[in-house]
Amino acid sequence: MMNSGMDVLRDFEAFLSKLGTVPEDKIKFYIHWVRRFLKFCNYSLDHTKGININVRSKEIS
Repeated sequence: MMNSGMDVLRDFEAFLSKLGTVPEDKIKFYIHWVRRFLKFCNYSLDHTKGININVRSKEIS
């Protein structure tokens, strides 16, 4: 499972680098925040047993 997540990040990084208008430092910035977001999602999914998803959605937004 972890390998597929890393593959997605590599694909996303390749996509951003092909845009050409995004400076390399911005690509690194985006990758950093995508990784943080994925880690947060993974943590949230692992620790949300019994929590109403609608309540969580309201807290996030």
